[in-house]
Amino acid sequence: MTHQANADDNQHPRRGANQWWLLTWDIAVITLVSANLFLILFDTLFIVEPIRAGLDNVSPGFTEWYDQRIHSRFQEIDLAFVGLLLCDVIAGWIYAAVQGLYARWWIYPFARWYDVLGCIPLSGFRLLRVLRVISILFRLQRMGLIDIRRWGVYRVFMRYYGIVMEELSDRVVENVLTSVQDEVRSGASQLPKRIVNEVVIPRRQMIAAAIATRWGETSAELYADNREALSDYLDTLITGALENHPAAKQLERIPGLGNSITDALGRTIANINQDVMDELIAGFQSPRFEALIDDMLGSILEAQSHHQPEEAATGPVMIEILELLKEQVRHKRWLEER
Repeated sequence: MTHQANADDNQHPRRGANQWWLLTWDIAVITLVSANLFLILFDTLFIVEPIRAGLDNVSPGFTEWYDQRIHSRFQEIDLAFVGLLLCDVIAGWIYAAVQGLYARWWIYPFARWYDVLGCIPLSGFRLLRVLRVISILFRLQRMGLIDIRRWGVYRVFMRYYGIVMEELSDRVVENVLTSVQDEVRSGASQLPKRIVNEVVIPRRQMIAAAIATRWGETSAELYADNREALSDYLDTLITGALENHPAAKQLERIPGLGNSITDALGRTIANINQDVMDELIAGFQSPRFEALIDDMLGSILEAQSHHQPEEAATGPVMIEILELLKEQVRHKRWLEER
């Protein structure tokens, strides 16, 4: 029954004979509204000349009977339906007031506006009677008497409803993002500067820690994979430098010890360089390096926050980010669910 249904989920449970009486009333209203909507649809199609001519060819007797008995008296018949629907609204209002379904007795016609407006015998308002059927079905669903989710028509409706809503929401979001891009390009938007001041700067330490950690891990992995090749390369450089250095050539002239001294010197320098490289790579994962990154990032952000939006580097970056978001919005998920 439309009058006690969907009272903002504030209805009291109905059990026993009272529940089945109300269920019978709801089914009667569904039948009444469905018949009325079918009549409205059929009569609307009846006045279309090609459809009327086709009916006349198939069944001339029915066409003549419908034209004289139903179509010519359509307004009177519809008013009869309206009278029954008004009785349902009034009965529902009384029931809601007696049962205290709403905070005030006069709230009912505002809460059930579609029932009230659907009683107006005009074409635009007649379509609101569909909502009366839908509200009853949802109430029966909540009561556990039916499960519309298993109905084929419900699944088809929800599929195309989801497609329509996704397309509409995507267009709205894309237009909003384009508008933000235009504001950023014109320099009228404070969004880039606010991102720096209100988002990035308060999280500077977290960002610096993430950069330092990633830098240290990447450097350690690359160094571990290429340590031997780098050691050989340093040995080659040191050997070549000693061979061409004047002081090393003078050491080589020492009788009996020159070559040994230069070889030992080259190995010592190579080992020192290797140890320095090991310490340097290990230092990338130390708290001191993280503090260094934090200081550098703080200096950059502090200088950036004093720039005008049109001069700030965050402006072009923000535009690119928004463009990526627009590409993601254009992605049609419903095509993947087919």
